[in-house]
Amino acid sequence: MRPNSSGNYNNDRRGRDRRSGTAVVEFAICLPIIVLIFLASIEICNAICLKQGATAAAYEASRVATNSGGTLATAELRANEVLGARSITGATVAFNPAAQEDWNRGSDIQVTVSIPSSNLGTSVVFFQSRPITTTITMVKQ
Repeated sequence: MRPNSSGNYNNDRRGRDRRSGTAVVEFAICLPIIVLIFLASIEICNAICLKQGATAAAYEASRVATNSGGTLATAELRANEVLGARSITGATVAFNPAAQEDWNRGSDIQVTVSIPSSNLGTSVVFFQSRPITTTITMVKQ
């Protein structure tokens, strides 16, 4: 670089243009990756929230089922109340043992809640056709 008439050095215009061109290329490469990470994090957070809803419903159903005098109908009703409060649709609630007659004092009662991934509310890229399932086991009192 040569000094101008006032003794200051001017930046080389061609060097600046090359640097800004490099920045544009870097931006064009990084932007899709950043957007993908952002959208994936939103979908994963929605899946975690849905998993928490399934866990809460299974816990509440097993708590009702294992209480003294708890029935299959009241336990399933409680699970559906929790799922409804979270606006979750299409969920299935299963009990093991399935027959209430097998619910003796001291026996394990397993409640499994399965929620279809269509409840995620996003494009469902990462969780396609995979239900979100959780199981809680408690001892009948």
